[in-house]
Amino acid sequence: MFFDRRRFLAGSLALIFGAFFRPRRVQAASAAFGTALGSFNGVVAYSNSGDPYKTLKYVNGYCTGYEYECVEFAARYYFVVYGMRVAGGYAKTWFGSAGTKGLRPYSNGGTTKPAVGDIFAASYSNGHVAICREVGANYVILIMQNWNNNSTDCSMRLNMTVTNGKYSVQAAGASGLYVWQGWLRK
Repeated sequence: MFFDRRRFLAGSLALIFGAFFRPRRVQAASAAFGTALGSFNGVVAYSNSGDPYKTLKYVNGYCTGYEYECVEFAARYYFVVYGMRVAGGYAKTWFGSAGTKGLRPYSNGGTTKPAVGDIFAASYSNGHVAICREVGANYVILIMQNWNNNSTDCSMRLNMTVTNGKYSVQAAGASGLYVWQGWLRK
């Protein structure tokens, strides 16, 4: 048997580098700031990619927040669909201040199942909020702004488990840092 040094070296390098450089899931490119990404119940979600300025968004004279932050979409959705004024504060404060917004909080891991129209709230960093657009037996689908800033923001699917009558929805983000505190309901 004859030893081919070049094939051995090439194979070894492929094995070594293959262990460190795994293929990554290709993410759709971010859309330009202000691009409509999709809608739910007539409320459009926009891209916030590359926002150089912080401009306030108004709907019929009501300030829903800075264009096009996640809290602005949730506030605009609740104003347009339910006539409720819930704007204000970083997303990380929404779950704890639900009562001051006229909302009822339900903890992730609690006995209340998420429902369409609920606001999902996470507290990592400045937090994140999203609107629930679909609930299945073992998943939820959310719509939001200022996440990937592309059409995937309109259909984030998260696994949901039900154990002993308690509903738990998986964390969002590649590293799972955005743990949902729970959902808010009118």
